[in-house]
Amino acid sequence: MRTPIAVCWLCLAGCAPAIHSAPHVPLHVEWRVKHSEPGALELVARVEMHSPAPSDVVVTVRVPPGVTLVRGAPFVLPRETEPGVREEEFDFTYAVTPGEDLVLVADAQGPSAGVHAEDAYRFGRPPPSQVVPQPTGPRVVVGTHDLGKSIPLQPDPPRGR
Repeated sequence: MRTPIAVCWLCLAGCAPAIHSAPHVPLHVEWRVKHSEPGALELVARVEMHSPAPSDVVVTVRVPPGVTLVRGAPFVLPRETEPGVREEEFDFTYAVTPGEDLVLVADAQGPSAGVHAEDAYRFGRPPPSQVVPQPTGPRVVVGTHDLGKSIPLQPDPPRGR
């Protein structure tokens, strides 16, 4: 199937407060299955712009080995594009189910901010398991609030040395 991947809003030069007050992500991409059968796949690349981008949004596809793009091509949403949805159709063929994802990617990079979004079509493979870090560090107390044990940025050193 497919696994959404987090959208990342990059911001430099002091615009972080604007991110915290934003009602939603600026850009979202998604593969939608139009038709699927063994060896052939028709997908719709859906790009939702919720706010103007800092520059042109370049939409590309990372095609895994063994998969052939039959129809469709990368496209660009100009910087002046109003918020809204754009959909483009893509057709692919393959002889054997690939071991890697088919990834829809959207990128825009301005002088002080950027946006990046991805969605992966997994050809029916289950999503990768997520590793959840364990809170093994010291407790964090801020004023009267006990936030619990911290999660170290580096693993604990090996014991017994």
